[in-house]
Amino acid sequence: QAVIKTGGPHVVSATLLGDDRLQIDNTRDRVVNVAAELKVLVVEGQRGVGPLGGSGAFLDLALAPPKESNNGSDSYISPELISDLELGNRVLTDYRAVILCGVGQIQPAQADQLQQFVQAGGTLMVFMGEPVTADNYNKVLLPRMLMPGPLTKLMNAPAGDRGFEFDLNPNGVLHPLLKAFANQEKTGLDTAQVFTYWQADVPNDPQIRVLNYRAAQGGGAPDPAITVHTLGQGRVVFVSTTANADWTTLPAKPAYVALMHELLSGSINPEDSWMNLTVGQRLEVPANIKLTATPTLLDPHSQPIVIQQLTSSTGITSFTSEPLLLPGIYTLTTGTGNVPVA
Repeated sequence: QAVIKTGGPHVVSATLLGDDRLQIDNTRDRVVNVAAELKVLVVEGQRGVGPLGGSGAFLDLALAPPKESNNGSDSYISPELISDLELGNRVLTDYRAVILCGVGQIQPAQADQLQQFVQAGGTLMVFMGEPVTADNYNKVLLPRMLMPGPLTKLMNAPAGDRGFEFDLNPNGVLHPLLKAFANQEKTGLDTAQVFTYWQADVPNDPQIRVLNYRAAQGGGAPDPAITVHTLGQGRVVFVSTTANADWTTLPAKPAYVALMHELLSGSINPEDSWMNLTVGQRLEVPANIKLTATPTLLDPHSQPIVIQQLTSSTGITSFTSEPLLLPGIYTLTTGTGNVPVA
């Protein structure tokens, strides 16, 4: 029941009590990387008039709702809202997630940066919108696995129709990203209307499909509304409609804030798996760890461990150790501080 009140890596240890003569395996250590401020970059493809006119404004507000006094927010998420024209000026490794809200086109160089960001452990969320150019997404994002499948058709509900609805059964089997909605009635998620969405050709895999639209009677397989897939150490979340109210009534529903937080927090890489190893594994320092000096590593007895510098064919520098042979807590020095490794 330990309560951790500060961010950063913390060591949690469990030790067996009693007369066990094999002492070496009586303590198990775990490094938990606690997020104190989750920096998220929200990229708008449309700037609008007024405080909620942009394509990412509703999402920005949902991720960090203001206090009743309008003095800041209590949210653990710290979103930064920019236009798509500013994306090229941002260092993506400063953020844990990048969210594209109706961004019309992505240049190949930007797509390469987004791919490297996700492969290194970042999260990319992609919302559709009026400016989105399907040909660009299919030619630029899809080959880099930044989309779950090709965009095939823009689906529009007939005029006067109720629109498309999400196929959500809170009492059925839900995707892990929807666990907060289990056994919750009248959240509004199942009654939200979607008037326009992009149809995507995605495998009918329950691990990929988070939420589908209700299939038309006599129709084929339902279209995916929300998907998630893994790319390297990170994940890509695709939402087939808008993050604002242009194509859907979802932002007006009580479920919207909870859904956005679940999609984001559930897809974020906790970034502590590299700090928790089994005896015999090598420590591989992730490329997104900021180093101000050549890293050094000490074993549980404060003896130095050799670390090698490697350079990939793409010019990315990384550091890896020799196999770690002792259980316990190692100390990695990065130049800005010390990081525990269990």
